[in-house]
Amino acid sequence: MAGQHLRGLVGQGMDGRRRVSPEILRVVHFTSGIGQIPIGCAARFQAWLVGAGGGGASSVNAFAGGGGGGGAAYGRGSVLAGQTLVYAVGAGGAGSNLGNVAGADGGSTTLTMPRGILLSAGGGKGGALSGAGGAGGSGTGGIRGYSGGAGGTASSSGGAAGGLGGNSGGPGGAGFTLLSTVASGGGGGAAAAFNAPENFQAWVGGGAGGVGDYNSARAVAGVSFGGGGGGSAGGATSGAGAGGALLVVFYR
Repeated sequence: MAGQHLRGLVGQGMDGRRRVSPEILRVVHFTSGIGQIPIGCAARFQAWLVGAGGGGASSVNAFAGGGGGGGAAYGRGSVLAGQTLVYAVGAGGAGSNLGNVAGADGGSTTLTMPRGILLSAGGGKGGALSGAGGAGGSGTGGIRGYSGGAGGTASSSGGAAGGLGGNSGGPGGAGFTLLSTVASGGGGGAAAAFNAPENFQAWVGGGAGGVGDYNSARAVAGVSFGGGGGGSAGGATSGAGAGGALLVVFYR
């Protein structure tokens, strides 16, 4: 993709004239792992991050909360030749097949920029055995940050759907109700990263939350990047959260 231009990022100068869209030097996209990103020359960059979703709780004929969706962050900066960016992509929070186990928290996706500036897209929290849905993660440290949708809460009123991810992100998964004492919440949707160029929007759009249910075959894991997992109220496997994502575009 080097040599292409960033559609959607055509600028406007102080004189009011529209500028040619920047030329891409390098594009990196990670959905797991930790490491460094070298560039080898002076460049500007923009970065979009999505945190991982939390896992849904698994209860035995009781209430199981859905996992929260991952947050999203956006930032930009510049690097000199020889400088590197340091990254970590959050792993999705595990569901459980043991019964009466809360969902695990999703990991944060981070990017450390020159001069120590840290961008972070927080992971969603796991669903609780009390039936409370996990909170959505938050985006911090950059120009724009958004929160993931909360996992759906399960109570005597039934299993609620997960919340919509911030910035028109992923939708929450549907909840499930069997009895007034048996219900599970849906996973929260992940937030969508701010103003991603149209070439790459699918890489950092908010993932959907998983569906809560009674049967492990239908307690769905979070979808795409950052969606929270659905709860399971029947003691079967609950949905895992989806992993996070990082997109960095270097340009001049």
